[in-house]
Amino acid sequence: MKTKILDYQIENHLYADVSRIAGKGLFTSKEIKKGEVAFVMKGPQIKFHPKDRAESMATPNLVGLDDGLYMDPISPYVFVNYHCDPNLAVEEDGVTYVALRNIKAGDELFFDYSISEYSDWEMPCHCDSKNCRKMIRSINELPVDFFDKYFPFIPKYFQRVFIKKYIENHK
Repeated sequence: MKTKILDYQIENHLYADVSRIAGKGLFTSKEIKKGEVAFVMKGPQIKFHPKDRAESMATPNLVGLDDGLYMDPISPYVFVNYHCDPNLAVEEDGVTYVALRNIKAGDELFFDYSISEYSDWEMPCHCDSKNCRKMIRSINELPVDFFDKYFPFIPKYFQRVFIKKYIENHK
């Protein structure tokens, strides 16, 4: 893996605390309005091409940015948990997280990991949402209705991966 070192400025409204989903979670101490930027994720960018499922599963905290380009989030960003009904989505750049709805001070921040992952990776979901998919998988396993919901907030590379897989499955 090749790492790019960056200078980091952490947003002061973010903090880690006990999550109802899994271990620790990322929370906000301020209100975030729908459409506002919640944060810009920070961490070293890593070139990484997992060769198999074991390699994919060995790097659970990496967040996909593009083909073979990942971010290894630093604290507190590493604590953002998954949810099937997330309150955040990621913009095209893969690092800017935007509120999908109004978020109150004290709320935990969530996004759908599937929109930034393309490898043979999966993990059980414990979100308990009425829309829970029970298993979190890569973008090519994302149901079409979820893709449509997130579409403007899926990095371009992952949009192309999903569309290619969709076309292949509907020939």
